[in-house]
Amino acid sequence: MPTGVDHSLTPMIGLEAGGNLLVNEAVLVNNWHGAPVVAAVGDYMHVNAISQTNVWSDCDAVSDALGGWQRLTDTPTQAFNVATIETIANPAYGGQADEGSGFPAYWQVARIDGDLVIANWIRQISFVQDNDVTVMAACGGGTTITLGDNTAVNIASVAELGNYYDFIIVGGSVYHGNIISQTNILLDDDLVGTVGDFQTAGEASLSTGGNLLWNQASITQFGTMSFGGLPPSFREAADKLASGPADAPADLLRHEAFSGVGGLKVLYVSGNVVDLNYISQTNILGDADQVALAMDQAGAYADADWTISTGTNALVNHAHIVDGGVDSTVYAGGSVYSDELLIQAELISHDSGLYTQDTNALVSEAVVFLSDDLLAPDTGDGATAHDGGVPDIGSADLMQTMLS
Repeated sequence: MPTGVDHSLTPMIGLEAGGNLLVNEAVLVNNWHGAPVVAAVGDYMHVNAISQTNVWSDCDAVSDALGGWQRLTDTPTQAFNVATIETIANPAYGGQADEGSGFPAYWQVARIDGDLVIANWIRQISFVQDNDVTVMAACGGGTTITLGDNTAVNIASVAELGNYYDFIIVGGSVYHGNIISQTNILLDDDLVGTVGDFQTAGEASLSTGGNLLWNQASITQFGTMSFGGLPPSFREAADKLASGPADAPADLLRHEAFSGVGGLKVLYVSGNVVDLNYISQTNILGDADQVALAMDQAGAYADADWTISTGTNALVNHAHIVDGGVDSTVYAGGSVYSDELLIQAELISHDSGLYTQDTNALVSEAVVFLSDDLLAPDTGDGATAHDGGVPDIGSADLMQTMLS
């Protein structure tokens, strides 16, 4: 006769207390305006910036009684910050302008009196609190309990389209920014322990880690930029247009930048131009689980197979800004500032976590917190339940530790 344990009759107990997924995804396309020549009487400021931060605490407390359990994963929490900022050349006329065809004889002006503000703003926030407290015991049949596996997804796509010009004149200053800010915050300080004389001779596996924090951001700008001082004819054109419709200065029409252009299409803005594309993404997850393993009665189902998972959470931010434009020369009467900034940070808690006391004592507190009757002897219908005091187990808002 074959020997060994017939696992087809063995109770299989499974718990998934983690496995949460938080995703923010955004794509922003701004192609509202562009010109190969830009003249600003004031300053010109241009910034591409990406800021990425991952913050987590994954300090787990596991009872010594579970030290022999197989670990489903030995992978600790992993965090990644991936960023790309690139500029792609995009000739204004696709090489079609012919310097030998002469200069424009006139201009056609579209006016905006006052400031021009182009603001595309996307803000995505996912906040999930999944701090589970559970006491489990094997029974005669298989049991699978899912307390996690929550999913929160934000998806946004914005495209702004407009007109292109040969020449843009700004009476004030130009402020142009593409900014992405991404943050992941994870609290995954798990407690897994035993009550009383819990034991099992079956297959047992445990996973409390394997979390992923991922930030990915990219800014793609079409059109290179070069800078120069404001020519007198450009300043004269700005002064004339400030007083109302006017003819184009002759020197302006013969400027080398407009060689090969038939009729000059001009956008005039009397005030400032503010062109901002901004994406903010934040994921906050509290998954500090407390799991207590107990025997239903002395020696009952001691051969049960156990699978416990409290980690494997994923927090993902993905953002892409596409800033349309053409290769251009910017002439500024004031200061010029152009920069690309990248800020990446990881803040990790290496302390002992939320559960700094003895594991067995904390598990007993969790059992009492759930129900005093779980610790009372079964003395029949007329029995009086054990009047155990509920110990002070601290604030129920575990996320306060991470956010304060």
